[in-house]
Amino acid sequence: GLGESRFNAGTTTFNFSNQQISTGDMELRSPVMRLDYQGTVDFDGRLDAVMEARLLRDAPLVGPLLNLALSPITKLLEYRVYGTLEKPEMEPRYLPKVLLPILRPIQTLKYLLPSDLPPSSSPPPQGQRLVPQPRPPSQPNR
Repeated sequence: GLGESRFNAGTTTFNFSNQQISTGDMELRSPVMRLDYQGTVDFDGRLDAVMEARLLRDAPLVGPLLNLALSPITKLLEYRVYGTLEKPEMEPRYLPKVLLPILRPIQTLKYLLPSDLPPSSSPPPQGQRLVPQPRPPSQPNR
């Protein structure tokens, strides 16, 4: 669920100056989380921002209580977002990088395991053409 939740509201104020757009209070809301952004993006698409995730902030009835209980975890979910709009990069601000492989086990396994590509997906050697192979005759259904 958390990754499939859609944002249903958002607010921000922003300023234009020196070919940059900056905000200090962008907030995106969904039923299971709230994202807060502060940062800049320039007209060339370069961005530099800080993003903080607040889990279960808007949950009915227990949201404020959960927000208080999860507030220490909120700082662990604070990320610096930088790079370009086409290829943004993120890094945690307060979480030691040593813990990242433990917290992202699937991504770590994909990195550690060799990828087996089928031979048909490799490009043909230089200077050779692919010749279509004839198909075997089809059998009628009985």
